[in-house]
Amino acid sequence: MQALVAPPNVTLEQIVPFYQPIFTLADHRVYRYECLARLLDTKQQVILPNEFLYIVESNHEAADMTGRILELSRAYCKPRQMSWSINLFASDLDDLSLLQSIREMCSDSSKGLCGIEINFACIKDKLVQLRSLLKSIPNLHITIDEVDQCCDSLYALVASGIDAIKIKAEFIKEYAKTEAGKSAIDELKDLCEQQNCKLIAEHIEDEQSLKAVTEMNILYGQGFYLSHPSPRVYPIHSA
Repeated sequence: MQALVAPPNVTLEQIVPFYQPIFTLADHRVYRYECLARLLDTKQQVILPNEFLYIVESNHEAADMTGRILELSRAYCKPRQMSWSINLFASDLDDLSLLQSIREMCSDSSKGLCGIEINFACIKDKLVQLRSLLKSIPNLHITIDEVDQCCDSLYALVASGIDAIKIKAEFIKEYAKTEAGKSAIDELKDLCEQQNCKLIAEHIEDEQSLKAVTEMNILYGQGFYLSHPSPRVYPIHSA
């Protein structure tokens, strides 16, 4: 299927939240939801982020888009007591106004209800900044996503007190091909268990990916093979 292309005159009002569950793989119960930005064109067709985020960033509207997704997802998730996370741009970490909005959102919420996801490549060299964020918003659930390597900077992030990391399923498949790779994944699993940090396999897009993930005894997963993002969440048990 050919991807839809974003129109050149994208407005923030066209960008809406979709929700994709993260499951416990053993029983297919929902652990929490990731809130994903989607663009609706004039025909209400859904356009994926890789087709419009560059426009948002070039218009210097990244923080405004994050703020919009934050408010819309809070209005939907919080009354339902749905644990959810939004994605941050790298620049969002330096936006004091946005961080204050997140702090206020978390101030009257139970621990872990509200969360953020930060790309590993954006945060791996910003451990001091991450620790400051953890200290200033203790109720905030923090996930590091798009992890594609086992390295010292990842181990330091896990030990910092974050709540979860997401590893690409393709990365797991590649590591599972060798004994050294399997050992590296096992060591990461042990560290996550010691630090009470969830290890999640993301981008599970086919049966082979799911098989590789389950054979490595990874307990949490997310991807199109399990569930597609939706603008609404239907009644479903939460873990």
